[in-house]
Amino acid sequence: MKKLIFAAVAALFVSSCSTVPKISSETTAEPGREGFYAVTNLQQFASAQIKNADVFQKYTKVIYSELNVADIEIDKSRLSRSNDYWELKDKDVTAAQRMFVEQLNKYYQKERNLSRVSDAQENTLKVEVALTKYRPNAPRDDSRGRGAGEMYFTEGAGRLYMVTQVSDAQSGELLAVFEDDRELGSTWEKDSQTNNTRRFKQGLYTWIQRIDNAIAQLR
Repeated sequence: MKKLIFAAVAALFVSSCSTVPKISSETTAEPGREGFYAVTNLQQFASAQIKNADVFQKYTKVIYSELNVADIEIDKSRLSRSNDYWELKDKDVTAAQRMFVEQLNKYYQKERNLSRVSDAQENTLKVEVALTKYRPNAPRDDSRGRGAGEMYFTEGAGRLYMVTQVSDAQSGELLAVFEDDRELGSTWEKDSQTNNTRRFKQGLYTWIQRIDNAIAQLR
């Protein structure tokens, strides 16, 4: 019995250690991020780079910029060549930015690792989230994308890619860059504007949560 208990404790210890972020001993030469250190074992993001190990130590507050959708690429590789219409419209950008604010408000209804503020105070981080690529699973749900009565059922709405830059809110100094991509949903259901909006909101909420948790892990 003692051996079993020891083995369980050891396994728990190894598991907990495996989730501790590790900072590279060498800086990156990636353009625009020279001198930054890569962070591995950070569960929240596929890629993370920070200015130094103590980069977030003094920060207790955060301010978010408007969601950046200006340079998003629509990757049609999952669509049939005979029916691959998918175009981002101005109203989509406005709706995405509105939904981002909605999810921010929803997440920060409770106390979090960082306090959300609306102005650049001392010890405040500025977070800028940019959506860089979207790979839809079906043609756009409108009259141009689909014929009359044409329906699609997909496992999620597609894959969405993002880059988040974290800076000092007062000086503008870049402190960290996080990158990630995720499938918007994992269950099979009708691919529609209504369902995809819900999936998109869930994706945004997850990233907001991950940003907050990642900064806390690196403090």
